[in-house]
Formats: sequence, structure tokens, C-alpha cells
Amino acid sequence: MAPTAAADGDGSDDEIVYNTDSEDDNADSGLPLDSLTDNQRISDYFLKARQPGGGQELRPPRTFVNGPTAFQLNFDPAIGSAKIDDVAETYGLPDLCAALGDYLACARAGQTFTVEGQQRSRQDVALPFERMQIWQKARIQQKLYHDGNIVLPPQTLVAHPAKRDWPHGRYDSVVVNVDDRFTWPNSGLKGHTVCELRLIFRLTPPPNQTPWWSNQFLTYVHCFDVVPHSANNGVDPITHLTKLKRAARAAGDAFRDVVPLSQIRSFAHIIPQFGDTGDVRFTPSNSAHYSTSFYLNCYFDKEFYYALTSTC
Repeated sequence: MAPTAAADGDGSDDEIVYNTDSEDDNADSGLPLDSLTDNQRISDYFLKARQPGGGQELRPPRTFVNGPTAFQLNFDPAIGSAKIDDVAETYGLPDLCAALGDYLACARAGQTFTVEGQQRSRQDVALPFERMQIWQKARIQQKLYHDGNIVLPPQTLVAHPAKRDWPHGRYDSVVVNVDDRFTWPNSGLKGHTVCELRLIFRLTPPPNQTPWWSNQFLTYVHCFDVVPHSANNGVDPITHLTKLKRAARAAGDAFRDVVPLSQIRSFAHIIPQFGDTGDVRFTPSNSAHYSTSFYLNCYFDKEFYYALTSTC
């Protein structure tokens, strides 16, 4: 049974609530590129975000715009009420509480949310919430690189824990803005970083309360580092692709952070970097899990290529 949505609220059960009408039932039945874009009918999320209805009466709104990117989430979450500790176990995020503590500290200080991976909070940090709602996919939309009046087909981003077809989970990669002095797509990767999207969520407020921390969608991400290359700014001289590696501490723990969903700018197509021989364990659903080095595929589509021409 797929996780499903419950009504907004703090929940009263001590386990994740399951809903038979889960948002992701039709979202990830194939390979990572399946259902990435909707080419049958292009919805204009930029326009929808300015119109009443369609989830705009909800807080946070299900359709909204931040900078060059429009966002659309389902009316109901996939998991409507889940304890943070249960989510950490299901999604394999042992430092989730500490990451949330770091997020709150950064937000209270009015700082820009970056992805540095420096854990400042203790794992037993006191949090003003106990539960969260989870969305296992979100859609984003951009405009044509050379004509800002034309919207592109939406892209679907997936962050789904382990299941039968995806034994290690399915987690798309994304471009995240970490410096508001730079604007995607004209900036390329300047002021941006590539991350693995591990969780899309909203912190659940107490009944009849709307604290500031409940008014936006958040993400938990793992960071990739650009591999330096002499005179090429991290671009491989043969493939002309930016080389990435999973950022990790000395102990091997992934660099992570909680950042607002609104800072995501684009889907990022990554390709595992093979050595002299391929890993015999690789399948279409686990190659990202078993890999630590990747290429950022600027040839994925022409719009992504235009955005990365400064680094490709």
C-alpha cells in the first residue's frame, strides 16, 4: 500500500499515516526520465499562481513562483502525518532532527539558506514541532531561455523512499540557488549547487496555529561537489561535462542541509562516472545509489545546455 494523505493537523497516531489515494501512484512507474515532462498539455503554473483557487487559499499555497521557477504540488500530501523520527528511519536520514535544528537557527538569523553540510545542532535538539507532511513529488516549470514569454513543459521531481521497483529509493537531482545575487538560467552554476533531493515536506503546526515555520515547503538535500580540473573550471576536457562527486565528511557522512523548496531552480540530469569497468551491481534503479562520482549532463535538453554554456 502506498503512503497517503491525511487532513492537515498534528495527527494523533504514533506511526506514519497511509492513504490509498497517494499522489505518487502514477508518478514513478518507469525509469527516472519517464513522466519527467508533460508534453500532452502544457499548464502555465506562472499564470495559475496569480489566479484565485487551485490551492491558492491553502497555506502554504500549492502553486507559487519564486524567481524564474514556478512550483506546483498536489493538494494533499502523500503522507499526511508522520513523526520526524519515523520519517528519518523510512528515508534513511539519521541526522534529520539536527538538520531541522540548523534550518531553524538559520531562518531565525535571517541568513541565506546554503548547502554547506556543517552540522551545528545536536541530534537531540529541541524542536517546536513533532510531525511533518510529506510530498513525494513536486512539479517545477521554467520559461524559454531565449523568450521569457513562453513557458516550458513542467518537470516532475521525485523523492521517494525504498519500494519494490526502487530498492534504494528514487531521488532526483536538482539545481539549487544558494546566492541570490545570481539568477538561473543566465548565471549557469554560479551561485548554485547541484543536490540530490531526499525529502519534500512541510512542518506540521499545532492545531489552530500558524507559526512562521509552517508556511513554506522545505526539502532535505545531499550536496554534490564540483570536481576541480585545471584550467577547465571543473569541466572534463574530453566529455565537456561538469564532474561531480558526493560531498562527504571525513567519516563518510553526506553533506546535507534543509533548504526551502523555492530555492530549487531546475531538474539536473546526472550520469554515473564509470571506471575501467562498470559496477556489476548497476541497474537503472540503483546506479545513482552505488556511485559517488558523476557527470552533470548539460546535453540533457537544449534549455539546460543554454543554462550551462558558461561551464560546459
